[in-house]
Amino acid sequence: MKNNKINIIFLVILAFIPTLRANDSITSHKTNQLSIFTAGATFTIVGAVSNRSFNKWEISQKFSHTTKAVDAIQYAPIVFPWAMKAIGIPTHSGWERMATSQAISTLLMAGSVSLMKDNIASLRPDGSDMRSFPSGHSAWAYLGATITTYELGWKSPWYSLGAYSIASAIAMQRIIDQRHLPKDVITGAGIGILSAQIGYTFSNLIWKNKQIDNYFDNINTPNKNSHSLSLINTYSIPLNKFHFNDFALIISPGFEAGLKWHAPIFNNLSLASTISFQSSPIFIDKETINIYVAPLNQIRIQITPGYRFNINKIISINMEAGGIYSQNFSLKSYEKAISVSNNSIGGIANIDISMRITNDFSIGANIGYETSIKELYINPSKTYGIGFKSTERRNINSINIGLSTSITL
Repeated sequence: MKNNKINIIFLVILAFIPTLRANDSITSHKTNQLSIFTAGATFTIVGAVSNRSFNKWEISQKFSHTTKAVDAIQYAPIVFPWAMKAIGIPTHSGWERMATSQAISTLLMAGSVSLMKDNIASLRPDGSDMRSFPSGHSAWAYLGATITTYELGWKSPWYSLGAYSIASAIAMQRIIDQRHLPKDVITGAGIGILSAQIGYTFSNLIWKNKQIDNYFDNINTPNKNSHSLSLINTYSIPLNKFHFNDFALIISPGFEAGLKWHAPIFNNLSLASTISFQSSPIFIDKETINIYVAPLNQIRIQITPGYRFNINKIISINMEAGGIYSQNFSLKSYEKAISVSNNSIGGIANIDISMRITNDFSIGANIGYETSIKELYINPSKTYGIGFKSTERRNINSINIGLSTSITL
């Protein structure tokens, strides 16, 4: 497990090396492709490695609950560009070019997801089947969000932010409904993003300069430390456990989605405020058996002063550190065998690399470290084979790997 966590961190750093080689001569179109490819590759790699390190576990009882609306909403981002074009809103591609791009993207995404589900046995948290990895809903949603970015991002960054917000909500809902673990949804998200990128790359080869109705403008404004609003998606990897008599409680990697407000203070100094929702499933680790308990859901608030410097007019790096407060929801374990304190506090530090797609829209990636104080309570339970009562309070340290889409205000 430890070696796999090190591998994840190494692969993420490796994935973002190409961004640091970019220079001011790169057009926004090439920056767009590089940023989107890197974002998709990062989540796909992290999810796949995480699935290898944590794929054998059991459930004590089956659980059945799904949010039916998600089944329809997952397709909203991919339908949106067609609807906008139909009512006269201009898109990047003509009808035939957009159809080609989406056909290739959809076939690649659906084929990849289906192949992995059929060949990688992965139990769903609700116990319904062995087709949990990766999340098809997340793949569809992030595919559509990326297509929306290609087709309408040149016109307004709000289209992109809105589409990715819907995708994030769908991914989070699949975890809350206990249909997927976070590793499933980030892999699905990565596949969706990558598939869209590859689909549009092949479409460019087929159509060349034909059927292009609108272009992304080249970046021509300075890369300033400005007010911005970001949508964040973060995969959090805890590094330690809660140890009791004959077992340990594992807070597994979690998925976080939220909004971040970045405000400049002076020159390169800034202050960021983030509100987010995080879901991290908890498991009981008994020798060679991991038993799924329930997701730990939290509302989180972060305040992080930071320092930003620019590599060039396209790439910037932001370093920040500050405090974090988490309001924990009740842990829905059977027989109330395991419960968690109402809140927790901690500290967090991040390094963020941001690449501008247009003058007022950028895609970023970050890696960070978090430590927080958590308290868990154990009660006797036949379901989980617990015969004692205990309390454990300790620091939980985590590595956070995230992606963001940002609008300059």
